[in-house]
Amino acid sequence: MRTRNVGITRDLSRMTRFSRGGWRLWIPMLILSVLPALSCGRSRARHDLQRSEYFTEILKLEDRGWLGEDRFFEQNLLANPDPEVRRWCALALGRIGSRRALPMLYTAARSGDASVRAASAFAIGEIEDREVLAAQYLFPAQQTLSELSMLLDDPSRSVQMRAVEALGKCGSSPEAQKIARRLESLSGSGSPVDRAYADFAITALVRLKDSSAFPALEQLAGAAAPETRSRALDALRLLRDEKAEPIFVRNLDSARPEARASAARGLAMVKSDAARYLVRLLPPRDPSTGKHIPLSVRSSAMEAIGELKDSAAIPAIQAALDAEPMDERHPDQQNFAIVAANTLGEIGSAEAEPVLLPMLRSLQPVANSAVIALARILKQNPERFFEVIEKSRFRTPAAVPAWIRAMAELGGTQAAAELEGMMLGFMESPSGSNLELISAALTAMAKVNPPEFRSILSPFLVSRDPVLLRAAFSVYHPDISEREPWAPMTQAFMNLASGNESDAKVEILQRLTPWIGEAQVQRVLWTGLKDSGQSVRITSLALLRKVGIADAIEDPGPSAPSVTDLFCRELATSRKDRTVATVKTTRGTFQIELFREDAPFTVADFVLAAESGRYTGFSFDQVIPSEKIAAQNDRRGSGRTPRSEVNMRPFERGSVGLSLAEGARRGRIFIALAPQPYSDGVDTCFGRVISGMQVADRIVPGDRILDIAVKESINSLDYIRY
Repeated sequence: MRTRNVGITRDLSRMTRFSRGGWRLWIPMLILSVLPALSCGRSRARHDLQRSEYFTEILKLEDRGWLGEDRFFEQNLLANPDPEVRRWCALALGRIGSRRALPMLYTAARSGDASVRAASAFAIGEIEDREVLAAQYLFPAQQTLSELSMLLDDPSRSVQMRAVEALGKCGSSPEAQKIARRLESLSGSGSPVDRAYADFAITALVRLKDSSAFPALEQLAGAAAPETRSRALDALRLLRDEKAEPIFVRNLDSARPEARASAARGLAMVKSDAARYLVRLLPPRDPSTGKHIPLSVRSSAMEAIGELKDSAAIPAIQAALDAEPMDERHPDQQNFAIVAANTLGEIGSAEAEPVLLPMLRSLQPVANSAVIALARILKQNPERFFEVIEKSRFRTPAAVPAWIRAMAELGGTQAAAELEGMMLGFMESPSGSNLELISAALTAMAKVNPPEFRSILSPFLVSRDPVLLRAAFSVYHPDISEREPWAPMTQAFMNLASGNESDAKVEILQRLTPWIGEAQVQRVLWTGLKDSGQSVRITSLALLRKVGIADAIEDPGPSAPSVTDLFCRELATSRKDRTVATVKTTRGTFQIELFREDAPFTVADFVLAAESGRYTGFSFDQVIPSEKIAAQNDRRGSGRTPRSEVNMRPFERGSVGLSLAEGARRGRIFIALAPQPYSDGVDTCFGRVISGMQVADRIVPGDRILDIAVKESINSLDYIRY
């Protein structure tokens, strides 16, 4: 013990001597140890600032839809030492969509970093998408197909997958056969990379719509991996493989809900007695085992019965609806009831009326679907419809759109009078939101088509409001005897010519297609080539190409910038910030992580609208059980039309996207409740749900957003950007 104490005393003595004089030695040592870290920090700061400059320039060019005149993309895609900058360039070129970028993308896809090669393949597929080119009366280049086909044998599996994805967008039958041959070599139960490859290949084959894919897909429909099996079953359904009926029937008993749901949807194309397999999937619990049947399986079976239009299934539908209450504590049953109402309307049998009548007294989302279905069933007996309907129930803001749709389905004199009265009320109201309702009512009235419809439509054809103008021309069908049926459209285009409403101008130009041989219409097209909106110029050029004036102009030129250089710089410097939006709804709260780097403009618009409170009160107006929920976007925050910021992020369960399909003026924000592979590379993926996914699963149409709070956190090392 004494020896140990002596040792301790000696150590303390040494420490005391050091504390008196040793600090002179340690100070230089400390400085020498800190200097490399400071030097590294300065180097990293310079590197990150340089990256931000590149990102800023890319955003500016992307905003204008332009390659520029300074060879920025060519120099940085092919020669920049930073692979991340090269990858950004490739993705931006895909979004800009100019075919002038193809030669440099071909070069970038052949050599260098695998991530850059993969991004280049993806971008080539975006530019050469056959559907986009078809709208411009163009076809994919043969060199594109050759270059992408070579990438199928690239050493990197990620590059191979992106080549498969791109060929799915721009290829044809020969490319489908190449992909199918490679797919046949996969068992579907291999590594995660092989399963990912199979998913890319299945999606591509569906897009190519080639029957040569059937053998490979039928093989994968028996794969051990449930995700691969489900996607193969969906592919067989989408490609209408009638030989797959036994495969669908076998998978109805799968232990995996995804496979059972896909199999149920697949049976919709079978014209035999498929309904007898499907009705046993409708109840909340299996009658023989008592096991819970997931909503995805129940709703898929219900939709399949609707496609089959089998009235013999109505008693089973009634029993499934009676099995659980349709109240707020049972959101799954509410969503199931909405699908059931749609199915009963599809069946169209009078036997469905007693099933629908109690649903009219249920919660509003269920009642909304029921009233539309009942209108379809009673189309031949509109008097009966108005006898059994309590109209006051459908005068609330949440129910008015459903009533408009019901009138369109019902038809007849009284339905036309209802729609005309509603339109007058909307127009007298000062609320700007009524523009959408006027548009919906106008579309419904066109379907009813009363004798006085043309006189009702005429004032809208000369409207200065682009929303009403687009609605009017979407239902404008001139009589064959009219002398100049294109005249109202050419006049409307000229009225808008000096404005910035590109969407409305494009829609008018597309409606002029049947008359592009007329001199007056061609004058409008030449005017469109000088429009400030790039999309207007592209559409005008496409129509001139269709009429045979192919060399009118090679490049439609850039758009006018919609954002400032400073705004682009701010987006670039904040690209790495972690941004989380907490979405509080009437059903509960969930959180979304936003992808600033992958979709900077979309995220900025979303954050601005959320922080301004403009999403407060918005409702989820579309719910596809176990697939996705959607709400209309709000673009008032920026005043800009939403842009497509397509990126390489897949739409998985929980992904948050912006869809611009079907010419949506503001786009639709949606949350994927299951993988959505056919949205990959088509819609903008700008976030993912990171908590509260079970809340999203329970959303019912009509559930509202109460508040969105956005929190941004900056990493401790991000001081270098300032």
